[in-house]
Amino acid sequence: DSSLKIKKVFLKPVAKIYPKALNAIQDADLIVIGPGDLYSSLAQILLVEGAAQAIAESKAKKVYICNLMTKDGETNNFNVMDFSDEIENYLDSKLDYVLYNTEKLNQEILNKIKEKHPELIEMVGFDEGLDKNKFLGKDFLDLSKTTHDSEKLSKAIFNLI
Repeated sequence: DSSLKIKKVFLKPVAKIYPKALNAIQDADLIVIGPGDLYSSLAQILLVEGAAQAIAESKAKKVYICNLMTKDGETNNFNVMDFSDEIENYLDSKLDYVLYNTEKLNQEILNKIKEKHPELIEMVGFDEGLDKNKFLGKDFLDLSKTTHDSEKLSKAIFNLI
């Protein structure tokens, strides 16, 4: 029932952080989380024993790249703040920045996407009143692929360093 909300995600069996990954997190200047399915990709990584704690304790800037679209059964009716809150929940720590897309797709393109990916519901919405020091909205859309534009994202990320 896709109208139900996910209450808890867990790993079984418990996984422990790979020591080289731990060292990389500890030595990082910037940690980028996302984009990716919130519960079927990103939460799993943050649930690895030691991962969220290492990220939270790191002095690196923490950046989350918000999804472009909501996913049926996972993030129905989520907006940028909902995605950010969930990531911070799994981190048990605050993010420094959240990058989110402000560009909208026209209905014709959305319909074509939904034909290929019926699990995708709508573009992720955002509130104009978000803290502009933390939430950085911009056109991050690659219209040719209807995905994040890697060049636009990389420029935004490098501006944070």
